[in-house]
Amino acid sequence: MKKMLIFFSIVLLMLIVNTGCWSRKELNELSIVTGLGLDKIGDEYLLSAQVISPASIAGKGSGGKGGTSNVVNFESRGKTPFAAMRKMSTELARRLYFSHLRLLAFGDEFAKEGIGPVLDFFSRDHEFRSDYNIVIVHKDRAEDLLDILTPLETIPALKIHQSVEMSERVWGHTILTTIDDLIAEITSTGKEPVLSGLEIKTAKEKGGKNKQEEGEKVSELQTASPAVVLQHIHLAVFKRDKLMGWLTSKESLGTNFVLDKIKSTVIPIPCEQQKGKQKKKPTFISMEIMKSKTKNKAEIIDDEPTIHIEINTEASVGDVPCDIDMTKAQTIYQLENKLEKEIKKTVETAIHDVQKKFKLDIFGFGEVIHRKDPKLWKKLGKNWDKKFATLPVDVTVKVRILRTGTTNNSFLKK
Repeated sequence: MKKMLIFFSIVLLMLIVNTGCWSRKELNELSIVTGLGLDKIGDEYLLSAQVISPASIAGKGSGGKGGTSNVVNFESRGKTPFAAMRKMSTELARRLYFSHLRLLAFGDEFAKEGIGPVLDFFSRDHEFRSDYNIVIVHKDRAEDLLDILTPLETIPALKIHQSVEMSERVWGHTILTTIDDLIAEITSTGKEPVLSGLEIKTAKEKGGKNKQEEGEKVSELQTASPAVVLQHIHLAVFKRDKLMGWLTSKESLGTNFVLDKIKSTVIPIPCEQQKGKQKKKPTFISMEIMKSKTKNKAEIIDDEPTIHIEINTEASVGDVPCDIDMTKAQTIYQLENKLEKEIKKTVETAIHDVQKKFKLDIFGFGEVIHRKDPKLWKKLGKNWDKKFATLPVDVTVKVRILRTGTTNNSFLKK
């Protein structure tokens, strides 16, 4: 009897604890949001949401059923982002669902005003994950970015997220930034944020038609040469939560070397002109960066800091249009030396330009000094932007060429 009582007590306890799917959300009750865009119109926020179209996504081909788009964009205005989001429910029959959000875009003009209050909402709301990518739309609004349809991916926001990842991995001029990364940099006293930029570009002029209107047409998914493309450009420089300007392509590459964000990229280095031969147009050898590791250290003498940057890189030879002998060790050594100088020049140029143009420490040198000497940082941190502008930085680069490809000398030498 006692055993039976214990058994039924355990069963009853399990029934109480396992209350079923009390918080379930059925798919046919949800609008799955993959991308969000935020702009400012007067004193109101303009929220754009890219929602997956369930009926279209079930179709086959590059578009949905009947050549329709796989996504639908909705817009709403409000005094706060939260109010604009709830107001959007007046256009939807389903509840917005944000667990599959992959992209948060800010318009150029809005980012100049400051994105801090908006980030507070996105970091506070429990419905958002923290692994989506944040980008800035160069010279356009975020709503325009979400309106562009992409041929290779049926969900444009997903395409942008994946392309930022791919660009960071193989090109090195952009950077993948999540909301946690951005907030950490905004609140840091020794580093200012940088974000990747996107630009809406015309790939081919078509009778002078408006590029935005062309990019929004479903017919763009059915052509081999889209009229409008989304292109990753350079890094955007922030002072806390406000956009201050843009880096060039070379400055962005140099910045990512300093930040230890380079996974792979391609750097052309010039061929040497052969003595006694007629001068030709300059040709370049493509050097592929296969691996790179950067260490930033601070040296402090008499309360005056100096930053030492050590970059160790492994590379391979991509193509050789030059008349050089790739079988000789001396040739490999010369290529290594050239690549070291090119990377060093790129990094030094990026640091110098940022110090002179922005006077903002986007490299995290302040954090390096803080770790080295917290007491000194208390003095320097109060006026760090001014100190950063004249901070001495020493760059050392070491390159090892591991591979020269599947052949030694080019067939062009034969």
